[in-house]
Amino acid sequence: MNSFYTRIESVAKDILDNGFHPRGVFHRHRQSQVGALTLGYVRDVLSMQAGTFGVGGDITGYAVPANLEDSYGSPLSFHVFLRYRAPIASSSSGAPVHVH
Repeated sequence: MNSFYTRIESVAKDILDNGFHPRGVFHRHRQSQVGALTLGYVRDVLSMQAGTFGVGGDITGYAVPANLEDSYGSPLSFHVFLRYRAPIASSSSGAPVHVH
C-alpha cells in the first residue's frame, strides 16, 4: 500500500529576550508567524500477522520571517523513517474493533 500525505501549518512563535522574568512581572512578547508545508510518502513493505512495516520520508519547507532566520537556520527539513502498525483487532464476529 502506498500513501501520500501533506500538512499545512501556521503558528505564532514567541520571541523571548532572556526567557525568565521575576515573579509577578508580565509583558507581551513579540509574536512572529511561521508557516510550514510538508509533503510525504509511506510504502508498506512487509505485512504479517504481527503487524505491518513501512518505509517513508517527507520534506518540509518553512516560511520564516526575517527576525527568526537566525534561530531557524535553513528553511527546509527532511525525514526518512520506518513505520510499524499493529494489526487491527477484531471482535469474535470478525468485525474490526475501535482501539485507541
